[in-house]
Amino acid sequence: RIQSWWPSRSNDGSDGVEEIVSGSTDKQIIVWRKGKDGKFVLHEVLSGHTDSVTCLSVLTSDSLVGTHDAAPTATAVGSHRPHQQHVIIASASTDRTVRLWVRTRPDGPFSLLQTINLAPRMAEAVSLAYLPGYVSPHSPVPILAIGGVDSRIHLHVSGASSDSVPFAPFAKLLSLEGHQDWIRSLSFSYPAPDHLYLASSSQDNK
Repeated sequence: RIQSWWPSRSNDGSDGVEEIVSGSTDKQIIVWRKGKDGKFVLHEVLSGHTDSVTCLSVLTSDSLVGTHDAAPTATAVGSHRPHQQHVIIASASTDRTVRLWVRTRPDGPFSLLQTINLAPRMAEAVSLAYLPGYVSPHSPVPILAIGGVDSRIHLHVSGASSDSVPFAPFAKLLSLEGHQDWIRSLSFSYPAPDHLYLASSSQDNK
């Protein structure tokens, strides 16, 4: 069972979707690609989680350099444009891990970059973005927000990158407190140049 979905624009700027990333109760993440007939077909399966995939966030090269659009949100289905040079997926699961998957070539496969162990707790929401002020095609710095059953939001930042290694493993930076119940949703956005906002919702009705 697929949890939710996330639309994105296609190459020509229309509202169409060319590639979808889904996660479900079968423990798998599936990349679906749009064929010439307009139908989506299975393109790649990412295996590794040992329990249901609860949410995903997808970060692409489109988020680089001066975008003011909303960054990818925390869902269990993501979509993006397959021509993107660099793509990173964050997946959360009831197996109490968050996994980071990367693709460095438009037609290349995804590979597992890192597994973040959250035991004994688990994540209910994840969101990826690039840090303002550190955004360039050559040295992007991704930030990952993880929210879950401990009522905190945990921020992780990717390490130094290069042309040959565009995404380095993430390290925990800090935890944000304030909610009083499970974190259910997270979303980064860029309201203005050099500004990055993080919206969070919780079972505490805030």
